[in-house]
Amino acid sequence: MSNSYIVSIRLEGPPEDEDDLARDPGTKEGPLIDIVRKAVEGEGLTVEDSGYLPGPKVFPPHFLIGVEIKGNIDTERLKNIVQEQWNIKAQEFNDPYIPVDITVQDLDD
Repeated sequence: MSNSYIVSIRLEGPPEDEDDLARDPGTKEGPLIDIVRKAVEGEGLTVEDSGYLPGPKVFPPHFLIGVEIKGNIDTERLKNIVQEQWNIKAQEFNDPYIPVDITVQDLDD
């Protein structure tokens, strides 16, 4: 059984280059999808489908990722593991703290 979620990633400050993160709605690949996918797969689950969703036109940027996961995961757990992957990615770019607010909505609830 698959469950659908929206992962909301809102930067709390301006990114060095927003274009590194932004993609057109419907795009199936990109750095934020990679972060979500790696987080989910680290839990032994499978991402069946994912894509950028239309997000609000605000500054600093706010991104929405739709993700369909084979299996079930608690929204708080999904939020925490996405945050962990975000922090790992930040360290790879030598920026140990890129402030971000992550929320998760379960569309099947």
